[in-house]
Amino acid sequence: MPGPLDRFTDDNRAVFALSSMVLRQAENNRTFAKHSSLMIELCYCRIVDNFLTFLSDFLVHLFKLRPEMLKSNEKVDVAFILEHNSLDTLLSSIIERKVISLSFEGMRAIARYFDDRLKLPLFSDEAHLQTAVLAIEIRNLYIHNRGIVKRHFKDRVPSLTCSIGERIDITQGEIYSALVNALADVATSLSSAAAEKFGPSVI
Repeated sequence: MPGPLDRFTDDNRAVFALSSMVLRQAENNRTFAKHSSLMIELCYCRIVDNFLTFLSDFLVHLFKLRPEMLKSNEKVDVAFILEHNSLDTLLSSIIERKVISLSFEGMRAIARYFDDRLKLPLFSDEAHLQTAVLAIEIRNLYIHNRGIVKRHFKDRVPSLTCSIGERIDITQGEIYSALVNALADVATSLSSAAAEKFGPSVI
């Protein structure tokens, strides 16, 4: 069965194929050209979603292999335990609950969790973390505000030069490829580090 990195890579390969086709068609087709930016934005959002799904899949896979890593002072209700008829189903539910909880805490909190609890750095330095935060914030801006910059966005990613009310164009310059490649590098580096620390079955 494909591991988290394989699924991430396969999903992105399909998205890249679609975006490449759109760009080729846009060169000679006015209809494609008119809507090519929208298609690239959709592809970009899907790639960022693939990265976030990869992190969730990675954690689920790791915790199932090494359930002792879930140990913490967090409380579990007796009623929650009694809903399960086996230790395996209980463990699966605890893993799912933990991963969902982390997914709502933001990339910086997830990075801290990897550093502090798993002893597995998610990013090599602050610059890589900021790049991932920027990638996700741009995705959120497309999803929730049609790509139009709000004060909240500027506060979250002050490194990006933009104005409130401006629409972020992911197709301009190298921003699309830079952010997408950065997320792919994080996934690959994390998988390599995990395989070295926990064994190849992790990836």
